[in-house]
Amino acid sequence: MSAIDESLSALNRRQLLELLDGVNPGEIPIGAVKRRSLAIQMNAQIFRIGRRFATNAFVLVRGKLRLVYVKPSYFQYRRVGLDIFGSEYSIMDFDHSLGRAVAESLNVNYVLLLAIDKKVNRGHGAYERVRSSQDSGPRKIDLRKHCFVDPRVMNKWLGLPAISNVHTRSYERSDATKPRLTDNQLRCVIKALGYGSKAIEPTNLTQIYR
Repeated sequence: MSAIDESLSALNRRQLLELLDGVNPGEIPIGAVKRRSLAIQMNAQIFRIGRRFATNAFVLVRGKLRLVYVKPSYFQYRRVGLDIFGSEYSIMDFDHSLGRAVAESLNVNYVLLLAIDKKVNRGHGAYERVRSSQDSGPRKIDLRKHCFVDPRVMNKWLGLPAISNVHTRSYERSDATKPRLTDNQLRCVIKALGYGSKAIEPTNLTQIYR
């Protein structure tokens, strides 16, 4: 068991929910078109990371909940993850909650960054190389500003393999939901969002307003 897992195993359900500031994981956008609409959706504040342009990466903060979003084409996302999550996450993969190709096909400008077990992450990779528009035939106009988890992405978030089903799509766009998660599932979600036994409070964050 890693130090991250040990620290999370000591927390009860109330403490786990406090780390999420009462937000159900199904209500957390995994993709968004605009930073400002994302902040409004989450009732959160936006922070720039060091000298990085916010168009490439930023942090959303709501109470104890801290979410890192990156531009799908920004290749320094692992460095961003280590800067915000801490060095104990170096044993894990950093990846987009929505695969890069899927996000770009949906015209999503920002995706939620997750820390995922390396083996699990590679298992999901095959599904994320397929563009969402190719999965479902002719491309349709979708004016929704945010994307939320579907069953496959939730499995990735929970550290589980992709659904082994020939009909599994790269992403099935859905609205916010409130799935009932067990304590262990909440621990998996929080771990993927960057909570560690030495959860750092980054000093290089500057609040911005758009």
